[in-house]
Amino acid sequence: MLFCVPPNSLILRSRKHGFAEGCLPPATRVCVVRTVWRHWVDTLLQAVDVQCRDLCQGSALGHLREDPSMVAVSIPNNRITGLISPQHAVENALATFYGLDRYDLLMRLSADVATDVSAHGEFQRLFNGLYRVRRSQSWQEAFYRIFQDARIEGERDFAKLLRRVYNETGRVETSFVSKMLATLDDRMPLWDAHVVQLLNRSSCAQLPLPSTYVNRAARLQAAEQSYGALRSFYTRFMDTDEGQAHIAQFDALLPRHAHISNVRKVDCLLWGSWNSGIQLKGE
Repeated sequence: MLFCVPPNSLILRSRKHGFAEGCLPPATRVCVVRTVWRHWVDTLLQAVDVQCRDLCQGSALGHLREDPSMVAVSIPNNRITGLISPQHAVENALATFYGLDRYDLLMRLSADVATDVSAHGEFQRLFNGLYRVRRSQSWQEAFYRIFQDARIEGERDFAKLLRRVYNETGRVETSFVSKMLATLDDRMPLWDAHVVQLLNRSSCAQLPLPSTYVNRAARLQAAEQSYGALRSFYTRFMDTDEGQAHIAQFDALLPRHAHISNVRKVDCLLWGSWNSGIQLKGE
């Protein structure tokens, strides 16, 4: 869904439940994952180890992995601090996990008025890779043509874009249309079936799943309702102290990417919660 990344979570992992006990008032019951620092470290260190392996492989540092005792001989003590930066290593691992560098490039290309996304190969490769687009060439041609038209016309209505894609492709593309819209306007959330199921199971929200409807007209209506309810959930959650605390933690861990919208930060945290296989309260 949200970002195309390695399968194991680097963030928000819990051996038990992992969900914050503090939620919105009972009427809305928005439960979002609390940071579990101890469990983060275990997995993050694995990612850092991979980065170190890449650094050492084929270089003069390669022997350090086989014989750690040689560190003192090969690298003077006064150089170790310059070689190792845990903060940067963790930040780089998380940015890779969330695909944030590719996301930044995608957004820069989208913001450039000279970019024609219907014919821009690099833009399409980034979008397809980041959001796992695996559709036919004819589907992609129609999708990116609508994408470009929306950029020129200033169209930002989810329902209208959803129906235009449906009319051109015959498919109800709730997820991909939300990603098109979120690229056009980073204040719009990403809709993902896995995240929707996560929220529904936790009673944080009750969002329709369009795929459960056989009739296509009903599926279109369910998609519109689901996206509207998702936007409402984001608005409520980001207005809470808990939501602001999670966003602040994101900024502290990823200062290079603190500029992305708060909506996108919540996208990342929700997707990371699903991707880590968190078991929800009551399950």
